[in-house]
Amino acid sequence: MKFEKSLNATLITLIPKKAKSVEVKYFSPISFVNGVYKIISKVLANRISTIMDKIILKPQNAFVKGRQILDLRWHNWMKYCITTARFSVLVNGTLEGFFNSSHGLRQGDLLSPILLVLVMDVLSRMIKADGDESFLSEFSVGGTSSQSVNVSHLLFIDDTVIFCEPDPNQIRSLIALLFCLEATSSLKVNLSKSKLVLVGLVNHIRDLAKILKCKMSSLPMKYLGHSLGAFHKSKVIWDGMIGGREKIPFD
Repeated sequence: MKFEKSLNATLITLIPKKAKSVEVKYFSPISFVNGVYKIISKVLANRISTIMDKIILKPQNAFVKGRQILDLRWHNWMKYCITTARFSVLVNGTLEGFFNSSHGLRQGDLLSPILLVLVMDVLSRMIKADGDESFLSEFSVGGTSSQSVNVSHLLFIDDTVIFCEPDPNQIRSLIALLFCLEATSSLKVNLSKSKLVLVGLVNHIRDLAKILKCKMSSLPMKYLGHSLGAFHKSKVIWDGMIGGREKIPFD
């Protein structure tokens, strides 16, 4: 491939940085590129830009689609908002001093649920990775195999249901996963509020509960206000919905 000299020629001119500039250091060079060459260059740049994110390492943030220098600045803004938060207790309408937060996120802060969802997505990915490696088993929902859906866990912010087989090795894998989450996120898993729920016939449920160091329970169970594991015509399911409807005021 060859270009005509005029096609790939660049014209340089000097633009003064301030009025009455005399010395060279007060001028900025600007290049003018041929319009036809710009079209060729744009086509080539568009094609290579589709793979730049795959071949350029993460520390480089310039001229790579999906990356920008604002990422670091945005991260610092978020960190500043969280780490500089101060609290005061209202006693009879009077502020009683201020204190700093040692950990956690503030209630009422619009950033808090978004940040928590981002952190819990790490747990979701860890569970999926364990499922892919067969450390945790999913269960199948649906009729035929072609229409079934495999479910490993349910998440609503930090309200979590994790499914696995009643196997000591899977329980230990789950414990290791939760410890890893605590180490990487500084979140604390509250096992005292967690329950090991029996599904079907399991003879050694107490042994599994001792390994996980949590309470035992059985179906039906409440999750986000609804009963899981109950027959769809069961009174357990509909009583809660009817009771909730009765509390709604109507004009």
